[in-house]
Amino acid sequence: MAKGNMLLGFSRGSVGDLTFYRRNAQQITRARSRVVKNPKTLAQQMQRAIMRTAVEAYKVIKEICDHSWEGVAYGANSYAEFLKQNMAMLRRLAAAGGETTKSFLPSGYNGLVAMPWVLSKGSISWIGLKEDETALQGDYITFNASFPESTTISTMTYAQFASALGLRQGDQVTLISALKRSDIDESSALEINVSRLILSPAQGQFAETNLFDAQGRVNDGNPLNEGMDYYRFSLRSGYLVATNADDPDIDTIGCAAIISRKAEDGSWQRSNAFLIFNAQQQEGGYTLRQASMVVATDITTASDWYLNNANEGSGE
Repeated sequence: MAKGNMLLGFSRGSVGDLTFYRRNAQQITRARSRVVKNPKTLAQQMQRAIMRTAVEAYKVIKEICDHSWEGVAYGANSYAEFLKQNMAMLRRLAAAGGETTKSFLPSGYNGLVAMPWVLSKGSISWIGLKEDETALQGDYITFNASFPESTTISTMTYAQFASALGLRQGDQVTLISALKRSDIDESSALEINVSRLILSPAQGQFAETNLFDAQGRVNDGNPLNEGMDYYRFSLRSGYLVATNADDPDIDTIGCAAIISRKAEDGSWQRSNAFLIFNAQQQEGGYTLRQASMVVATDITTASDWYLNNANEGSGE
């Protein structure tokens, strides 16, 4: 039963085969299907696998992607933008690679698989991480900036870091790592680590204060920093790298970096960001065809409640 004033555009609910709801201050009417179909052709199941893979990825990365699209309203609209961007990406890959394209999620599985997920879109021009196979090696995340041989990790200032990466004082660098346990034989990440670095020291001067100490930890960190103890920073062949400093039993299957900047009009600008994934983790995943046909099975176990162990069916 619909509620609200239909003539004024404030109706919600259903009348007959029409369903009313509001989005972006507008009333939207949708026809309701009375015949529910369950398509079973391989092509239709592949479409379901693509949709499922995108939806499950969003569940893992939601805390970032529900507000990472410049000019898009937070929440439901950002979710819609994530699906729009990433289902298009998955379809392009599937069209190019066919049924053997990896990696997708079968029915009943969850997590974020190793794919080049689009995580943000915006007007800030920035390529923060290397874009080739050296961007993610093991747990080492490599930034797209080199430093002179004379630079050491403990002498790099906030200003030098910002200059090398084309950033400004006060910018927010958000590092994202998609994580899975190394002792689990699945290629999807069930969690992410999100860390925030504000390019403005707490006490010192931007041009003079060293960004890192000798152990590669952030020095004189801004009070708004968060989660930076997760990483240790160092220089390898002149490039700045960050590595997981927390748990040797955790594998990083993908990483990304997003820049946020507050514009003069008070709006938030973003950089474009994609998940740089571990190709080995992708190879361990399911093909599109497998994901379309594999169905998770439940393992029968005894209930902890003594009286609740009857079989659901006759077994025929």
